[in-house]
Amino acid sequence: MSNIASPLSKGFLWKQRVGFGAIDFGRQIAQSLADTYLSAYLLNVVFGGLDETNYAKAAAAVSLMFIVCKLIDACSDFIIGALVDRTHTKIGRARPWIYGGCGVFLVGLLMLFGTATLFDGSSIAATMVFTYFAYVIYTTGLTMVNIPEGSLMNFMTSDQKERNMLATVRGITGGLGTSLIGSVVAPLVALLGSSNDAVGYLRTALLLGIVMVVMVAAGNTAVCEAKAQEAPEQQAGKAARKPGSNGSLLKNLKAYITTKNFVVELLFCFGNLFYVISLMSTMTYYITYQMNGNFTIMGLAMTAYSVAGLVSPLVVPSLANRLGKRPIALIGIGIAAVGVALRFLAPSTASMMVIGMVIAGFGGGFVGCMIQSTQPDIVDELTVKTRSINAGVIMASFSLACQIGSGIASSLIAGILGASSYLGGAATQTASAMSAINFVWGGLPLLSLALIFVAMSFYDLDKKHKEFEPELEKIRQEQGM
Repeated sequence: MSNIASPLSKGFLWKQRVGFGAIDFGRQIAQSLADTYLSAYLLNVVFGGLDETNYAKAAAAVSLMFIVCKLIDACSDFIIGALVDRTHTKIGRARPWIYGGCGVFLVGLLMLFGTATLFDGSSIAATMVFTYFAYVIYTTGLTMVNIPEGSLMNFMTSDQKERNMLATVRGITGGLGTSLIGSVVAPLVALLGSSNDAVGYLRTALLLGIVMVVMVAAGNTAVCEAKAQEAPEQQAGKAARKPGSNGSLLKNLKAYITTKNFVVELLFCFGNLFYVISLMSTMTYYITYQMNGNFTIMGLAMTAYSVAGLVSPLVVPSLANRLGKRPIALIGIGIAAVGVALRFLAPSTASMMVIGMVIAGFGGGFVGCMIQSTQPDIVDELTVKTRSINAGVIMASFSLACQIGSGIASSLIAGILGASSYLGGAATQTASAMSAINFVWGGLPLLSLALIFVAMSFYDLDKKHKEFEPELEKIRQEQGM
């Protein structure tokens, strides 16, 4: 039937799964570096030497930047998504964009973490102009990798069990990427910078950026979009068929926003990224001023969080097949909330913080897998509703929700700290600043978990997907997929 040896053999499937996971591992380490450390890098390293008045202005400028650049990134999300949907090459729709995005991603990352080596922060305007430019390049490169990567699952398989496996592998490898960042960044900055944090951050970004490029490129080479898995005669028949129209983008978007599950997923993505950023990026401030700068505890807590997040995905395929995706997501959110509450209710207690992060990580593993697994199902639902395949645009919508959640979280953290008289680099902080640190450390993550719990309660594709699978396959055949 095919000249590809046993396309559905276990060896072939695991090559697909590992390759897909490698893409996410590489992207995650570079993205997590910026998501977790960029705010602290700008506030403490780039602008850390300013007086109180100028520091407040710089903090406000950083807060605004996260919002403005996310709005700019929204445009690139949809542009890249639309281009993916209209790309037809021998290696597929998504994979060419992933290759191209690696280089842009790396350049933007190095520019961001090279800011302090070029500017001393005394000229806030000049520093922020450069940072804006660097951040736009970074987010554009991230989009060129992230949107096609999100679309890949739809292009690789329509089998629900295999999608659960892909989501599980992606959840594990993504967790490994996050764990790596939590464990090695602080030691690498110290080691590579020799007491110069500006140099340390730049060299760390270069090292991790190279790892990102290698992993993403290798994984992208290993995966195979569904059309390439078919027999030669099937490929020839589809190649002779003109790809179907993707329909009017504006008309499709109107159809999307009136679909309940699409709106649910937008809120799910927004709330989850808000949660992750508020959970992780506030640790630097909390450790510095509530735990006497004991960054060994921070490394232990973040590693424990990430390792726990690798355990729960192992049982996701079997549980999701039996219970459905909504129950697994709700269970994960509830477990994560317990972990955050424990961490919040025992301030300055190292053991409780680590225990809380373990529980939060275990719950977060379920949540992350369900985000990855539900998105292709919603793409399928919208494909049937509009009779056009626009996986790139739909994934761009989800990415936009993630970016807005990330941007608002980062902006709120910087804004709240700036308004509380927080002064980066100071040996001690005022009472109002300490209260602000405690709030962004515990209050923001709990609020975001409440949002995604309510949103996911309305998800109802667990049973509906089987009902439209025959019609979906018919549309895919009409579109030459």
